[in-house]
Amino acid sequence: LSLLSAPPGPRLPCRPPLPRLAFSGLELGQAFCANAAKQASARIILASRREMARKLKIRSVAEGVETQENWDLIRNLGCDVAQGYFIARPMEASALLEWRVESLAS
Repeated sequence: LSLLSAPPGPRLPCRPPLPRLAFSGLELGQAFCANAAKQASARIILASRREMARKLKIRSVAEGVETQENWDLIRNLGCDVAQGYFIARPMEASALLEWRVESLAS
């Protein structure tokens, strides 16, 4: 079981301070990933969150990677895990193994 920290927002208006919880990853939210290639402020926030994850020795999880441009940026930042339509569309669990084999072959 992994516990990821999401950015605060309307979903999570209040939560305990980070040091009290044991996280295995830090979410790099879709709003930052999707806009980082074109907006300097989003790129700075994304890079800062990636650096925070590195310093905490936890995984960084980039969400919303939907274009080659996003993918290149996320790879250059050294994010550990990425998810989004550029990588794969949502699928049934039964299709995952076939997708994995095909993605490794290409």
